[in-house]
This record gives sequence, structure tokens and C-alpha cells, in this order.
Amino acid sequence: MKTVKYYSKKAQIGMIEMIMVMVVVMIIIIIGMVFYFRFSGSSLEKTQERITEDKAAVIISSVAQLPEIECSYLGGRETSGCVDTIKLLALSMKDDKDNPDFVEHRKHYSDLFGYMIMSVEQIYPKANDKECTEGIYSNPAYPETPPVGCGNWTIYNNPKKGVEPMFRTMPVALYYPTNKAYTLGQLKVYIY
Repeated sequence: MKTVKYYSKKAQIGMIEMIMVMVVVMIIIIIGMVFYFRFSGSSLEKTQERITEDKAAVIISSVAQLPEIECSYLGGRETSGCVDTIKLLALSMKDDKDNPDFVEHRKHYSDLFGYMIMSVEQIYPKANDKECTEGIYSNPAYPETPPVGCGNWTIYNNPKKGVEPMFRTMPVALYYPTNKAYTLGQLKVYIY
């Protein structure tokens, strides 16, 4: 003889209610996790952006104080925020990949700065937008003090493809040692 167990309808309804409550609780937990991860992800992006901005501020202030471009008098530091245009000219010489000094120079600055573009632009008095070269800088056709034949120096150019750069500027005094004249310029940095 077989014994058949009969469950009461109350017990079956109780089981169904318990399963439904568990499903609802699981849905609430999943929704909570989605919101948590979405907001924590956005706060992580904001933190990363803030760190990048801080890095940009440190880089631009340290670039302006590089001995390679900073104004000096008898080997000592002349003033803060002053950039020597002859030093800029030497530093911004165009790429010469056959020259071993250039290759070492490029590696040193790549290790130091990574992916970025740095340039200096004369903004007052307004100069031409030409890139400064030794020929233009010392051209006797530009006897002005300071020479207005050029107004841009590209110090470092190592962009990263496919990435939108962060742009920062800093005002600097441009010193022309041949004329002992100062102009106003800006240091421009694109950080990738």
C-alpha cells in the first residue's frame, strides 16, 4: 500500500510567498549593486581626473624652472618664471635622428615627460606665429628689440595617438639676452 502525502494548500501558498520574497530581495540587491558600482565608477573617474590635473599643475610649474630654459646670470638663477629665448632656441632644434646626441636627448626627455607637447608662445608684443629657428631668430631683417620674426618655440613634441590631451598654460617672462629685453609669453603644455 502506497502512502500519499498531501500538502496543505496553506503550506504551498507559504512556499510560493517565500520564493517570491526571495526573488524580490534578490532584485533589490541587484539594483543596489548596479547603482553602487555606477556611482563608485564615476567617483573613480573623477579621482583619476583630479590626479591628472594635479600632475599637469606640477609638470607645468616644474617645466618653467628647468635649468635648460630658465633665465640665469653668471650661472645663478635670475628670476622665477623667466625663460631664456636662446636656451629655448637650442632646446627646440628640429629632430636629427642621425645625430647620436639628439637620440640621447630625446630619450632623456621621453623618460622625464612621457607623452606631452610643450611649447612657448610670445603673446606681448605680438610676434609672428612662425616657429623660431636660428636663422629667423638672428636675422638682421628683424632688428627690433625683441625680434618679432618668430614667436613660437616647440620644446618637446611626443603626442599619444588616439587620446584627447589636457591643456594647461602658464605665463612666463621671455628674456632676449642679445637685446637684454623682456616680453610676455605663455608656456603651453598638452598632457596625454
